[in-house]
Amino acid sequence: MYNPQAGWINAIIRLFGGTPVSWLSDPRAGFGGVSVAMWAVILAYLWQDYGYNMVIFIAALQGVPQELKDTAMIDGANRWQTFTKITVPLIRPTMLFVCVMTMLSSFQVFDIIQVMTDGNPGNQTQVLMLDIYKNAFRYQRLGWAAAESFVLFLLVMGVTIIQMRLLRTEWEY
Repeated sequence: MYNPQAGWINAIIRLFGGTPVSWLSDPRAGFGGVSVAMWAVILAYLWQDYGYNMVIFIAALQGVPQELKDTAMIDGANRWQTFTKITVPLIRPTMLFVCVMTMLSSFQVFDIIQVMTDGNPGNQTQVLMLDIYKNAFRYQRLGWAAAESFVLFLLVMGVTIIQMRLLRTEWEY
């Protein structure tokens, strides 16, 4: 997919007369101020998490009682109003769970970045988990890696608390 010569993305770019991109190794290529290597890693990560989140959302949507939606329709609500006033509030606990779990896994992303780029080109895809790994196991700076791990814990805890406050519900059905 990301191969500079044989990848299908570059084949489509060539088809439309564009210049192929070295997705994972060109430090100068970027889009929106972010390197294309980071965009490639983000796309792979989202593809990895998509199925898990979709299964959870489908289960939540199937758990919304049809009687509530039918009642809203009888009272004159259209499909959009039924979705925003009935369905979304009822799946807010699921939205909270998915947001927190996705955020946790995105802070802990390591395997995709290590396999695809190992933090390169020019450390543009270097993330905290990869830095913790490199400091602990490549450079034998275990104290520094432990300190980074504690900072990661504080960061994740802070973001999780903010998400819990923003997405919490006062009631459940």
